[in-house]
Amino acid sequence: MALKIAHISDLHFSKILLSPSQFFSKRWIGNLNVILNRRKIHLNPRPFEFLNYLKDKNYTHVFITGDFTTTSLNKEFALAQLYLDQLIAMGLSVFVIPGNHDCYLKKCEKQKTFYKYFEPYSPKSLSSLKKHRVSKEQLADHLWLVSLDTTIACPVYLSQGLYSLEQDIKLGNILDSIPSEDHIILLNHYPLLQHESKRRSLKGAHLLQNTLKSYPNVIAYLHGHTHKNTIADLRKQGYPIILESGSLSHKSHSYYNSIEIKDSLFEVSAYHYKQTNLWSKVKTLRTQI
Repeated sequence: MALKIAHISDLHFSKILLSPSQFFSKRWIGNLNVILNRRKIHLNPRPFEFLNYLKDKNYTHVFITGDFTTTSLNKEFALAQLYLDQLIAMGLSVFVIPGNHDCYLKKCEKQKTFYKYFEPYSPKSLSSLKKHRVSKEQLADHLWLVSLDTTIACPVYLSQGLYSLEQDIKLGNILDSIPSEDHIILLNHYPLLQHESKRRSLKGAHLLQNTLKSYPNVIAYLHGHTHKNTIADLRKQGYPIILESGSLSHKSHSYYNSIEIKDSLFEVSAYHYKQTNLWSKVKTLRTQI
């Protein structure tokens, strides 16, 4: 077993909406935020520049932990599709989950807009995620990927997620179905431990925390949402290794995590953007699993 994974998140592709229809939802506030703030902070070209950097780096997989879009506009999803097309054309195996910005409106939640665009890219895992809000996929011998969808549409002043009791039962069943000697990587958009304000939190996080304490073979929990890069080995506290990649598109704080798994060796390094095609390694964790 030898995998090299680029973990990226929070691309926040944005387009300005000119239609008056935006004033019938919270999208007009998001659109105003794009005009005044977000398009200066999150740069649409940055993730595409990253594609050139990835070439010849011997990556096998790319995990993207949500927030492809800013206000779930069709044009934003189209940019994200173009991005995935180019990743796949490079021969990479790509796995994705939605973030709260990909479920921006009640209509997007009800119509499962994210899945309309992305299910064709990974029909097996995303079909299960769409239906059950949890899925599993075997990456290699003795290594599994489990994904969660904890996104919900929120009022304009909130960006919360929801991990329900029903979802917790389904996750437990999936984790039970994987041999205890196998290793598991878990993807979720929201952090496992809640250090953000309540309005940006994951409701029901305590359920997820308690469940993961019962499954030490979940070796790593990968997330996005806060735009902060994190590498934290919390196995002594009963949790997995916590990894947040940070926002790939951020103008001044652009990060990604590089994960290498070979037999029982697990190594993750955080890289910070310096200039086009130049990323600087800023920290590394190397451990046995």
